[in-house]
Amino acid sequence: MRRPRVSCRFRPYGVVCLCAWGLFVVVVTLVATNRLSGRTDSLVVAVSSSESDSKAQFGRRIDGFVDRAAKRDSLESEIARLQSVNAELEETVRLALGRIERLETKSRDGGDVDSENATTVRSYAPRATSQPLPAPRAAAARPEAASRTADMKEGDCLGPFPSSFPDCEGKIKWMANFWKSDSCYAQYGVDGTQCSFLRYLGEVENWCPVLKGREEFKKKHVAPTSQNLAKTEINTDLQSLLKILSGPKLEWVCGRITRMWPDWQKSANSLAVASASTIIGRPKRNVFLHMGLLSDRVGFKIAETAFHGGPLGELVQWSDLIAALHILGHTITLTHETQQLSGYFKKFRISPCPTKDANHDAFHVIFIDIVGLKEFRKAVGGSFDQYRCHFRILDSFGTEPEFNLKSYKRPGHSNWGKEWGNWNMNPKQFWTLFPHSPDNSFLGFVVEHKSIDVEKMTKKPQMLVYGKELDMWKDKRAFIDVIAEFGEVHATIGTTKDDKVDHSLIPNYVKNHGVLDGNGIQSLLQETKVFVGLGFPFEGPAPLEAIANGCFFLNPKLDPPLNRLNSRFFKSKPTLRALTSQHPYAEMFIGKPHVYTIDISDADQVRASLKEMMASTVKPFIPYELTYSGFLERISAYLSHQDFCSQESHWPPLSALETVFSQQGESCRDACFRKDMACQPEFFPHLNKKEIFEEINVQCTSVTQELSISVPSFEKIDWKCFTQQEPMLFSCVGEDADRLRICPCAKYKKGQIALCLDCG
Repeated sequence: MRRPRVSCRFRPYGVVCLCAWGLFVVVVTLVATNRLSGRTDSLVVAVSSSESDSKAQFGRRIDGFVDRAAKRDSLESEIARLQSVNAELEETVRLALGRIERLETKSRDGGDVDSENATTVRSYAPRATSQPLPAPRAAAARPEAASRTADMKEGDCLGPFPSSFPDCEGKIKWMANFWKSDSCYAQYGVDGTQCSFLRYLGEVENWCPVLKGREEFKKKHVAPTSQNLAKTEINTDLQSLLKILSGPKLEWVCGRITRMWPDWQKSANSLAVASASTIIGRPKRNVFLHMGLLSDRVGFKIAETAFHGGPLGELVQWSDLIAALHILGHTITLTHETQQLSGYFKKFRISPCPTKDANHDAFHVIFIDIVGLKEFRKAVGGSFDQYRCHFRILDSFGTEPEFNLKSYKRPGHSNWGKEWGNWNMNPKQFWTLFPHSPDNSFLGFVVEHKSIDVEKMTKKPQMLVYGKELDMWKDKRAFIDVIAEFGEVHATIGTTKDDKVDHSLIPNYVKNHGVLDGNGIQSLLQETKVFVGLGFPFEGPAPLEAIANGCFFLNPKLDPPLNRLNSRFFKSKPTLRALTSQHPYAEMFIGKPHVYTIDISDADQVRASLKEMMASTVKPFIPYELTYSGFLERISAYLSHQDFCSQESHWPPLSALETVFSQQGESCRDACFRKDMACQPEFFPHLNKKEIFEEINVQCTSVTQELSISVPSFEKIDWKCFTQQEPMLFSCVGEDADRLRICPCAKYKKGQIALCLDCG
């Protein structure tokens, strides 16, 4: 999209006119910014105030909790909108002033100025590359650039272009109109020809395929591979990590990492000896982490409530990620406040082309959460897209493709991904707490536990109720009375001296230990027989810790299943996944004898289940993917192989692909899982072609391209076939009641569903 132009000509008063126009834009922007800042500050104060109140009463009546969360989401959405407008104004002024400065310099030096292009302001950000980008070539290098164009014919540079480069044609049209808007394009060899556009967009910004015969040049001169990076070695120096984690907001994180460090060391060393190629000798990455959830500006108060019964799931995940990155030998830089983030990335580029920028070149990967991503976009303004492919986003519940692609509008719904989606990332850039969907990357966490001598393990006939907040117990008195028939009932409710315990919610016979530290909760779990869920919170780490300590887990069934269409808690979440229980992972991936998923409103079913548990014992169990070794193996594989900046990435390897038909109305996730395999969305492009239907003996009466999350697929009644029009909509979880899907599956490592057999 082109910016408005000023009609003044650059002779003899062009500089004056342009300066006047620049001053006008600055004044307007400052006024607008002040107004926006005032509104934004008010909103931030409102959010902080709301968060402060809600955190003090977290969980009191789930409906009330969700109401407050919904209001907060609405306020944050408005803040994000205002910040986006403000950032765009800043970008406009920055580019206009930079243009004026360059024109004035040319005027003083006696250079010629194109009056048509003098006032054109660009609105296009280059695409980032996976490796540090080269500086623009100097003017003296232009003959060499021109000579590279001479051996290319325009006929060699025409489309159509592969579907893996969906934006290529649009970028070429943009270049045709605006390549003279900045001299940096010419310094990269752009001369107005189609071939020069393609060469630039393929070799410098990765929007288009590399021209035939130019692959070796790019590898040599533009995009050095990871082979040039230093190699990883196990780093067991805890003190150097703790220096990075200084400050009161990281106290809980430091405590968890320090407490678990001996086990991290033991597992890393064992894994390195057993299979050195999986975690050492890999490319060493410079990693930037921003924990947006801890920012004062966001106001979630996560750090402040961590020792007083507040939510810990996200902190657990961040802690384990930081520990793993450090012990695997990568270099990390960490921030958690907006001011710290801006200090690293506040330097905006005046040139529209990629240039040498210390911060951009320094970090191969940027770990961030959704609220931090909003802060990052504000901090870098129009340069946001240059960092896009470097992001890895910690996203507990996940973001499905249909909520990620901003231009996609699901039939019958408006603002489908408005609250937390619409980021236009590769869906695999979202890293989740549990393996909800193969469309995202499963980060997970490590289940903390103490070593137990199974032969000497003794359990008391006692239950520990999973409910740290008073109102999580609301309407559960009858259920608590039933479980009390089978032994003592214990709790870890976070109360203060001013809290008055409502004994209609918490019976007198419940023994409340208050909020315990990590060691305290581990000791309590070692003597507990049954860990009892109340239905909320959803999908936390605690039930896995109980199972790791030899407890049964009583997992409340949710009927009907809850999702964004029938639950206010999930209404703003960018996923349609339906929860069938309080902890679907424990239900699906572990199950009996460790997990009993039952209707807790059915007293007879509760009694029958508890009778079975009390009459038997169960050994401690941890899924391999949630152990120290499994976590390290997964993080190492991701950092070594995931590359969202290059169109030439071949991971997972195509040799792992196995094509499977779904049943009618079934998703590819479920179809693959039914065959003891996992859906691999990276393989969808290989199945998204007319020829594939012939290869699998489907006789299509027609083949139609469409925007859909349930293709490639076909209808068995009339044998109509469908392929994908938009690669970003490929989805493992999409389903259509009338269709059978063609699914890309792969066998996965035992206990490690995120990694295929050949994906080490």
